[in-house]
Amino acid sequence: GPACLADLENRSDGGGKSLPVIHREQPRFAHFDLTAVVDGNGKNLGLVFISIGLDALQRKLEVMATEEQTRLELRSLEGDLLLSAGSESMPETEMVEWMLVPGTPWALVYSVATPPMQKVFFTFAGVTLVTTLVVLLLAVLFTSLGARYISRDLELISDNLVRAAEGLSPRSARTPRLKEIADMTPTLDRIAAQFRRRQKDLLELSFTDELTGLPNRRQLQNSFEQLAGFPARGIRICVCVFDIDHFKQVNDRFGHAVGDHTLLALSEILREAQRASDFVARLAGDEFIAVLVGTEAADILPWIDRIRERFRSTSYPGLADVPAEMRSLSCGFYCPEGPGRETLSAVLEKADVALYQAKEMGRNVAVRYSAEN
Repeated sequence: GPACLADLENRSDGGGKSLPVIHREQPRFAHFDLTAVVDGNGKNLGLVFISIGLDALQRKLEVMATEEQTRLELRSLEGDLLLSAGSESMPETEMVEWMLVPGTPWALVYSVATPPMQKVFFTFAGVTLVTTLVVLLLAVLFTSLGARYISRDLELISDNLVRAAEGLSPRSARTPRLKEIADMTPTLDRIAAQFRRRQKDLLELSFTDELTGLPNRRQLQNSFEQLAGFPARGIRICVCVFDIDHFKQVNDRFGHAVGDHTLLALSEILREAQRASDFVARLAGDEFIAVLVGTEAADILPWIDRIRERFRSTSYPGLADVPAEMRSLSCGFYCPEGPGRETLSAVLEKADVALYQAKEMGRNVAVRYSAEN
């Protein structure tokens, strides 16, 4: 009934009475609730409760009050009658004793006709009923312990899922205490593993050019942090920026699909030509970059010329209709020298200056940047 639900909500919020309250809004389901609040990480997660019907207590009273001239009653501390069993009418010469029920606002009232030997039955019946109610109260304790196990298991699962979201392995191999949650663990582990794999895939996608599969500018930015320090350690690097001279005309004349094949052809040529120490990436559009590491100055122009010639003569699928004169490359390159550490922006700016000069010279050439030009 509404009063029962309101009582449970108050208890869940930490309010309400801690002692059990009898609810009779629906007579067929008259009952009282034993409750325990579930806490996790200092947060109130909800309420675990056991509802005990008054008819169950009524049957217990009836079993214990079978002797003649005896009566058992469960009353509130204010004297209100809650349950009763036994003789409806008692003689005037009767003995009445009250016994408080621990943890409740109730008392067990035992009435028995003399002789006093009936006290033996009273003691037995009273202890039996009190023991029954104490067992019910112990259920609250075990419910609280169960709630604590649930809370700890949920914290373990929550922690491992958070670590999975951060790309980390589980903190602990400890398994949940409760079988129902332990049975869920393999499924949750598979979900976490799939999440980590998906996160790894997304991370790779964020650093990879979607069309060519080469590293993109973001990955170049990360990798150049290490490459920029090589000249100060006596290791030469050379930054080469390539631009497809007639890429717009290829797109306009043959369509964007052929334009994509053109980009794929150049990316494949650069990928095959790079060494383990080199770095190749797609900058944007039809511009690509190659950072050569440890290459002698005299070998840089021949390496660039081989790239240009292979691109001009490539038989890459989809480019059969593109004439060789439309498959030319211009290149501007810059080789930092000295102990100074230059930023990627500064290096690209100088390589772009050289690339612009190559375009001005009629395209299909390579120009090295120098302070004089």
